[in-house]
Amino acid sequence: FSDDYNTLRRNLGDAAFADVTGALGLRTPTIPFLGWGVGFLDYDNDGWLDLFVANGHAYPQVDRFD
Repeated sequence: FSDDYNTLRRNLGDAAFADVTGALGLRTPTIPFLGWGVGFLDYDNDGWLDLFVANGHAYPQVDRFD
């Protein structure tokens, strides 16, 4: 998965989709965190859909309680 990026695709209709990730400035590598899913929701109830990306492969230090 090295240097992979999350992909955003635009529905063109007729079961066709276009990769618009780069055009929207979202094409950056996700390493060390890998994206496993994406969804739109109105997270802050402002009437605008927000983009949510679920990631994995967090460093072990994230789960450590000091």
